[in-house]
Amino acid sequence: MNEFLRLYNNPSEGVNTPLDCEAHRIIERNRKVIESLLKIVILCGKQGLPFRGHRNDNVNWVLDKDCGNDGIFVEIIRFRAETDPILANHLVSAPKYAKYTSKTIQNELISAVGQKIQKEILDEVKRAHFYSVIADEVTDAANKEELSIVLRYFTEDGIKRSLLIL
Repeated sequence: MNEFLRLYNNPSEGVNTPLDCEAHRIIERNRKVIESLLKIVILCGKQGLPFRGHRNDNVNWVLDKDCGNDGIFVEIIRFRAETDPILANHLVSAPKYAKYTSKTIQNELISAVGQKIQKEILDEVKRAHFYSVIADEVTDAANKEELSIVLRYFTEDGIKRSLLIL
């Protein structure tokens, strides 16, 4: 009965408290890893760099040896991990299915960043008093139709142009 009263009066001493703290630490660590990966996606996108090499499905994440060229995304991850201990620890210790570096996850990160950028552009256009829209459709080399939309709009900073590809 005394143990029950002690836990009732001081819930921070309960059994689940250390478990909750560990879960929160894992969540925060994973957020920092995803943040690092998103920064790499943004860098590659700004510079117009391709993400993947011909083969990077079986990447060797040993950080202290030269493993060849696994594509720009993977190489920048390795470079960033040299100064980011959380990312380095994650790459070495996380299970293969939870490294967040597969081509599927890369595509999801690219899509998430793209949606965020499109939303910011559209919000800026909505605030603009004047804007114009130019749309063009073309078939690419893979015989897939691509729609490009150029938005020109006036902001406090002057005339801006944004290209959206759908």
